[in-house]
Amino acid sequence: METLQPCVIFYNTYDFYNSRVYKIENHDSSDFEKAYKIAKEWDYIKTDAKIPIGVIYENTNKKTYEDRI
Repeated sequence: METLQPCVIFYNTYDFYNSRVYKIENHDSSDFEKAYKIAKEWDYIKTDAKIPIGVIYENTNKKTYEDRI
């Protein structure tokens, strides 16, 4: 998990993030291969890369710690 939050005091990155971020919708979050491809869209080096946000991958088959004990 990664949290993206623009810094508006030290170095104003609000416009940078606002112009690149897009929300993932109508996406099968259980498909690992597609999720990996979406996650790789954001390249830290490229300045024009889009930044996907939302639930990219979710493994619903794995039991929680509480369920296992």
